[in-house]
Amino acid sequence: MLTHEIVVRAAGAGAGAEARIRAAKGFADLKALPYGEGLYLAKFTSPMTALAAANALYKAKEVAYAHPNFLLPKTFRGSAGSAAPAAEPFFASQWHLENTGQFGGTPGADIHAKGAWDITTGDPSVIVAVLDGGFEPTHPDLDGALWHNAGEIPNNGIDDDANGYVDDVAGWNFHAKSNDLTSGQVPDHGTAVAGLVGARVNGKGVTGVCPKCTVLPVVVAWTPADDAAAFYYAAKAGAQVITNSWGYAVGTPTTDVVGEALGKVATTGRGGKGTIILFAMNNIDQDDCPAKSRHLVARLGHRHQRRQRPGQEGLVSAWGACMKLLSPTFDEGHKGIATTDLTGPRGYNNGNPRPSSPTWTTPTTSAGRRPRRRSPPGSSR
Repeated sequence: MLTHEIVVRAAGAGAGAEARIRAAKGFADLKALPYGEGLYLAKFTSPMTALAAANALYKAKEVAYAHPNFLLPKTFRGSAGSAAPAAEPFFASQWHLENTGQFGGTPGADIHAKGAWDITTGDPSVIVAVLDGGFEPTHPDLDGALWHNAGEIPNNGIDDDANGYVDDVAGWNFHAKSNDLTSGQVPDHGTAVAGLVGARVNGKGVTGVCPKCTVLPVVVAWTPADDAAAFYYAAKAGAQVITNSWGYAVGTPTTDVVGEALGKVATTGRGGKGTIILFAMNNIDQDDCPAKSRHLVARLGHRHQRRQRPGQEGLVSAWGACMKLLSPTFDEGHKGIATTDLTGPRGYNNGNPRPSSPTWTTPTTSAGRRPRRRSPPGSSR
């Protein structure tokens, strides 16, 4: 969907770019985006005048690109799974870490986590940014897992570390424009993904694949300008890995500002070594390869039996030439993955039995349904 805004990148020194933007028909406001010199967000009096201005500016020599700051629907992928019985040890339900044939699965159809753990269970200095739709930062199985911004004094209303985000002591919410990580499109989804990454070994529920790593929660929003900012934010915070269990709706092109951000983060992050960027593929069983950037690692999902569907090369998600990794996930009618869920009645597992522990009101599993697709505010489904 078009908005009143466009994103403009000046070409070269771009001395005339700002003047051209201000002279465009219907111009209303202009601000420089904080994650790139010569990058602007311009506001116009209507979506159509914004589109016309983008087209006109694109033809100007001082402008490298100009495009609408669209509202882009996102699909959140791959973390939902079926509930583990309350009386069953949660690790035994985590077939993606060790598949012994439980639930009718195929022994060995897992990521061989125990073999990796013989070498390392991670280190707090390793930061994995989870870009998703909201989180429950107080979840008991994420206690001690979340990133802490040592340069920020909590709740003093000051941007102490001068990174452009006030009181971002544990991450940032680009949807709410605040440090409130709980408000987002799908906080149950983000909580589930965070647990898959870094749930702690504390006797309370499940374990993440890297139980000693640090998880940086970043809540994504609707526009490409915000998405680009989220990638820059994660990289600047020191993320060695950025994982994205979401993507744009099928057929949505990657915008220039997002493509530029991915390229810069993937090549200059980690002190010049490059940040690893992972993306889940679409929840559709067809040849569809949206992650065409050479800077991304696209992940395809398989169920607990690791079976292909007849006549298809894919398993439970899209497939194609861009796919680089195969990873366990949920499939309708099959056993899902046990991971952290929102506590109380709000999560995926809200209709299933709960342990009696007063500190654990919801099992650390996700419910038996696909991640939900959400539409932007004011749009039709």
